[in-house]
Amino acid sequence: MKYRAKSVLVFLLTLCSFVYAGKLDTGGYSFIDWTVPHIIEEVKVGYVFDGDTIKTADGQAIRLMGVNTPEIAHPSHGKPHGEPGGEEAKSFAINQIEGKNIILVIDKENTKCIYGRILGLIFYDDENGKQRCFNWELIKTGYGQVLIYSDNRLCIEDDWDTMSTASSRKTPNNFYTLAEQYGAEGLEEEAVKIYQAGLKKFPSEIGFYEELANLYDVLNLPGLEVDAYLACLEKNSDSIEIRRKLAIAYEKMVKAVGWVAKGGYKENAMSEWKKLSGTKYEEEARTHLAMLEK
Repeated sequence: MKYRAKSVLVFLLTLCSFVYAGKLDTGGYSFIDWTVPHIIEEVKVGYVFDGDTIKTADGQAIRLMGVNTPEIAHPSHGKPHGEPGGEEAKSFAINQIEGKNIILVIDKENTKCIYGRILGLIFYDDENGKQRCFNWELIKTGYGQVLIYSDNRLCIEDDWDTMSTASSRKTPNNFYTLAEQYGAEGLEEEAVKIYQAGLKKFPSEIGFYEELANLYDVLNLPGLEVDAYLACLEKNSDSIEIRRKLAIAYEKMVKAVGWVAKGGYKENAMSEWKKLSGTKYEEEARTHLAMLEK
């Protein structure tokens, strides 16, 4: 089954074409092929049918490109029971986009699916004002699976397949891929949640602790950075690289906290640097110890 373009002219007249390119960062979203000729519209979501189908405030039905969510129950159509995950995907869509103004991107040569619904990508602002692609969010969160037909040219299939595999969270590498994608999109707090979930499933994956520490550094949370390195050392006490990073994290705490608590962190930093005596970091340790002793 393939989607086919239908009456582009009628579609444009019906939707009252108005370009909102200034509101969409087409330089971002590396998983989308922006070289494909496309239309950019702003519409308002009036109603969510299910996870991958919505209705605009002016009555247009939109089917999300590149993704398929489980079916919900349709008793009037002879389907009294929905598929597992269908209601969850619908609830996610309601929470994220229902009632919002969104940006719709349509392939000029593939405007509608075989059921006559507009076929496109949806972009919206989350609760923090960060712009996201809703189709892509369904894939990352695991609420939907990749469904790309040959004429869904806007979706870079390899990227969508990779993210769909990562969203299964079956292996440590899945968690790394997923978290790295969130980080690349400037969603470091989401990446933190992914690694935290990864540790619950793979508590011996040392790299998760280090990646968490790196993210806490980006988020300027030195206390949590210290905690992550301490937890990492519990799993790998012989790692001088982690010990060095812990010492540096303690120094950040010295600068971050008030004078009452500063002494304890200073002592901890000095203690960690002293433990690096006789290692390849000995000279660096001496420099830091001399600075801390002033």
